[in-house]
Amino acid sequence: MGDVAGTATNAYVKSDFDAQPRWKAGSADRHGRSLVDRVQSEDDCFSSAEKTTGTIDEASQLRATRRADAAHWLMQLEELFQDDYGASLAQASRNDASNFLAMNFTLPPPVLSAEEDGIVLATWKRGAQSLVMRFKGSSTIDFAVAYLKGHDLTRAWGQASIIGFFSDHPEAKKVALITD
Repeated sequence: MGDVAGTATNAYVKSDFDAQPRWKAGSADRHGRSLVDRVQSEDDCFSSAEKTTGTIDEASQLRATRRADAAHWLMQLEELFQDDYGASLAQASRNDASNFLAMNFTLPPPVLSAEEDGIVLATWKRGAQSLVMRFKGSSTIDFAVAYLKGHDLTRAWGQASIIGFFSDHPEAKKVALITD
């Protein structure tokens, strides 16, 4: 995957996006879908018990908030991508990114970007340490992580599933959780 810090070209930094949501409750996007409809249509990482009982504990509330945030961030990325390339983000990639961010709601927000073919990337970078995830669709990612092991910078990369990624790669989660 090359240098971790230089993975994405034509990247859009989250700070380039609006600080406040553009949508108000009940408003629709240009396809006539409300934000609530879009979030609910991608709502496959909630357990069936949460869906049927309507019970919302604190983790579920945080997950729902992150899902709405991720939907907003990805919508903004989609608009910028359409302006630049006249095309949409790859839907499977966008769905995987949304699901991953909702499942891992305790992580700080990543920098989101997209490759020319519409594949979504998420990057967490703190100093020399970084994690880059490329959402390929079908719940599969390419990843590259650079982390400190003692005083040495160690690099790892490969393919993985978005389900249980941090269980299999705890060093990646440590990098993503580092805050400035």
